[in-house]
Amino acid sequence: MSPRAMIVSGAVPASAGMAATGTQMGVEGVAAWRVTAALAVMGVGVRMVMMPTMTVASRELPKDRMGAASTALTIDQQVAASVGVSPSGFRTVFLVAAPLSAPAVVPALRLPGRRDGRGPRAGSA
Repeated sequence: MSPRAMIVSGAVPASAGMAATGTQMGVEGVAAWRVTAALAVMGVGVRMVMMPTMTVASRELPKDRMGAASTALTIDQQVAASVGVSPSGFRTVFLVAAPLSAPAVVPALRLPGRRDGRGPRAGSA
């Protein structure tokens, strides 16, 4: 599966899971299974988006720059994650991130197809 297809198909469950988590987390009377299900949907979507994004971001770099690129990506992820776990912003972060993750589909559609010749041709869905 091409990075484009993986990112585009992962953005929907990521956004839906974030929205469901943000609307249910910390709300009195919401069953634990509902929050767990929302987190699971979000986790599947985010994983479908993150790995191909990191791969595409680094696959054209020369080997001598990979260490610096990997470090920069890790720092970005850690800073973003730390905002999400702050007590005052946990629920807000999910509610803000849900609509912001959906537009990731637009640049993802411009990504190339598979490079190995299997599956859809480069430049096609």
